Amino acid sequence: MKEKFTGCLLGVGVGDALGAAVEFMSLEQIKEKYGDKGIKDFESWGGFEAGSYTDDTQMTLATAQGLIESTEKQNKKGMWKPALLVYKEYLKWLETQENPSQASCLRG
Repeated sequence: MKEKFTGCLLGVGVGDALGAAVEFMSLEQIKEKYGDKGIKDFESWGGFEAGSYTDDTQMTLATAQGLIESTEKQNKKGMWKPALLVYKEYLKWLETQENPSQASCLRG
C-alpha cells in the first residue's frame, strides 16, 4: 500500500509540473500553442524552471502529511482529527511562502 501511496503522490507532482505552464490556459489556447495533443514536455513558467511544481503539489503533500499524522495519532491514542492536523500542515506550508499572495490556492 505504501508503494501505491508514494506512486500517487509522485504522479501528482509530475503531472503538476507538466501542466504548470498551461494551468490557466483554456483548452483552445493549449491546442493553439501546442497542437491537438497538447503539452508534451516540461516548460518554464512564471519565472520557474521547467519541471517545477506548483502550490497544488505543495498543498497535496501538506494534506497527505496531515492525514498520515492523524492516522498515527489514531493508532497510538485512538484520536481521529484529520481536519485539525491537515489545517496545521497548511499553516506550516504558509509559513514557508515568501509571498503567500502569489499562491493560486489562496486566491478566490
